[in-house]
Amino acid sequence: MTEREMLEHDLREAVAAERIVPYFQPIVSLSDRRLLGFEILARWAYPERGFVPPAEFIPLADDLGLLDSLLDQLMRTAFAAAQDWPHHLFLGFNVSPTQLHDRGLAARVEQAAADHDFSTTRVHIEVTESAFIDDLARSNEIIQMLLELGCVVAMDDFGTGYSSLTWLSSLPFSKLKIDAQFVRAMTDHRQSRKIVSAVIGLGRSLGLAVVAEGVERVSEAEMLRQLGCELAQGFLFSPPVPASEVPTLLAADAARPEADAQQPRLPMSAELRAFQLSEIYKSDLTAIAFTDPGGTVMKSSAAFDSLMDAHARDVTGRRIGEFIPVTRETLAELRALDLMGYSSPAFEETTARGALVLIVIRPVKDEDRELLGFSIVCADITHRGLSPSVPPVAEMQTGTGQVDTGWSWQLDGKGLVVDVDDPDTPDRQQHTALGVGWMDYVHPEDVQGALGAWAEAVATGKTYDVKLRLHNGDGRYEWHRMRTSPEFGVDGAVISWHGRCERIVSALQEPLQHEVLDALSFSFDYGAGLQWIAAADGTLTRLSAALKDGWSGRRQALGTTTRDAHRVRLYEYLPAVDLIGVRHRYEFLLGAAEPFELSYEVFTTDGETAVACCRAVPRRQADGAVTAWHGAFTIVTAGPV
Repeated sequence: MTEREMLEHDLREAVAAERIVPYFQPIVSLSDRRLLGFEILARWAYPERGFVPPAEFIPLADDLGLLDSLLDQLMRTAFAAAQDWPHHLFLGFNVSPTQLHDRGLAARVEQAAADHDFSTTRVHIEVTESAFIDDLARSNEIIQMLLELGCVVAMDDFGTGYSSLTWLSSLPFSKLKIDAQFVRAMTDHRQSRKIVSAVIGLGRSLGLAVVAEGVERVSEAEMLRQLGCELAQGFLFSPPVPASEVPTLLAADAARPEADAQQPRLPMSAELRAFQLSEIYKSDLTAIAFTDPGGTVMKSSAAFDSLMDAHARDVTGRRIGEFIPVTRETLAELRALDLMGYSSPAFEETTARGALVLIVIRPVKDEDRELLGFSIVCADITHRGLSPSVPPVAEMQTGTGQVDTGWSWQLDGKGLVVDVDDPDTPDRQQHTALGVGWMDYVHPEDVQGALGAWAEAVATGKTYDVKLRLHNGDGRYEWHRMRTSPEFGVDGAVISWHGRCERIVSALQEPLQHEVLDALSFSFDYGAGLQWIAAADGTLTRLSAALKDGWSGRRQALGTTTRDAHRVRLYEYLPAVDLIGVRHRYEFLLGAAEPFELSYEVFTTDGETAVACCRAVPRRQADGAVTAWHGAFTIVTAGPV
């Protein structure tokens, strides 16, 4: 019997006897190292040889048709082990392309999860790029069935196998994993760094969560974070461990200082929450619907039914995509954004009945952060500000600006440019920037704010993320978003900066700006929005009735009244939880004198917290100087004010 034949025989026996066991490797957030979930890796302890490398026995199991049995065993064992773990943690399982031909795959995942009371919304399926998918239509069908269950589907080992871009363009993945070989080489080889940066940019542009595999060094984690990667796994955080060692990892994660510093939330009773939700769905003012993780409408308000020109009994139980252009792929992308820690963007679509609506979709989770479904809020903007019921924030979205793909750069510890990689700038011009202090390129009016934020980043190690004007080399200044973090040496001194710069393309032209402001003025008197006007220095001068009346009780609790509005700034009137941090961002945005968007956590009227999204545009005089600010709030995670 040959060595391969012996290995085949022993592998069959090991699978039959369930001797191949799951090991758990943590996947963490790079921003704060918090634990998000685990990738499940198969481990086989061979009696004579010790652990057999997965790269040796997994392809053999595929050839022998054993992968389905192996996957079932790993799922059952992992689900059983994770029953008492925090319910926000996900488990990721590897599936080969050949397994995507099996129409029973989704049913097997669902059954294994149900047998152990494990939510399928916590299951991530990672498709390894180890073989060619010869039937994309069949694979797409299987993935759609997994998405129906609320699973997240990822492309594993991106760039190492077959037809990566074809897969991405044809199959509805919601997560992308960068292979370890690129990650390990990127700190030493510029080409690898460019590849990693390009993959991260590709993932984010497609709305995919991006995970870097094989992170072993702090320098790799920092560079990934600076390039915009949000998630990672590797020996730097933990090697794969058996289930018996996971509680130690969970205890360490729970003991993180960040967890201790979080503000406690006052619990609401289930009855009160149910009452509030019931009242919202009875409303003929708020167009809101709730779907399950797969996109089936479970509940809708009277206003939503009216906007969709349908009766309630004709909405419940149907796909949300039958009313507005929201697909399962859209929900998967929003899941990915949520996984990366980003807020879901608002977007405009046309309903099946022809109405133009502004749509905001938010994941809904329980106390354990387990996904329950999606909340979908719509506003009719068909007449764009001519109707008193239309919130002006819909118009003001055009003033937030758009960014291009950007470019990378590196500074030394003193802030001198040592590397620039801008595809839109000639090499000769890039070369002249080397050795120059980067502050020399900043617009004089922006230097003070830029230096203040820079000093804060050095002192705290936090990400430097600002909007400012940079000299473009031909006598003009252009708005950019700059994002970087300092890299510290063993002595605590800053040794380098790796960052990204993105040109901001303003989408708000002057005629449209005046149209928006006219709509704002109209709806101040007749609308129900949370609107405000401030002087050039940011102090409030006028509030809409809804903003005055809705928050008056909270203002009195803080010892002030609505009459104080003209003496405070908006983050004081709608009190910010992080007052100092929001004040710094607010003042910098005012100094930029451009339309802006500012989201921050506020104390609500019932003493809890919510996220307020503020958008504002400047009113200018003939010489371009700002004379006033017009803005509006959207409370995105709270009940009615």
